[in-house]
Amino acid sequence: MNPFKILDVGQDAEPAEVMRAAAQALRERRHSAREIAAARQMLMEPEQRAVLVFLHFTDTAPLLRPSDES
Repeated sequence: MNPFKILDVGQDAEPAEVMRAAAQALRERRHSAREIAAARQMLMEPEQRAVLVFLHFTDTAPLLRPSDES
C-alpha cells in the first residue's frame, strides 16, 4: 500500500495537508475508510514516513539494469 497515492499527496506534504487529504479522500470515497485511516496514520509518524519516502520515491532503475561488466 502506498499511502502517498491513497491520499494523493507528495512526499513533502505537511501534516495539515495530510489531514485535509484524508478528509477529502473520505468524502470522495476513493478508498475504504480503513485504508485512508491507515495511510494517514503512517504519514503522521515521522519515522515510518521516512521509511515510506525511501521505499516509494527511491529510483531503483539503475539497480535493475543489467551490468555491462562481463
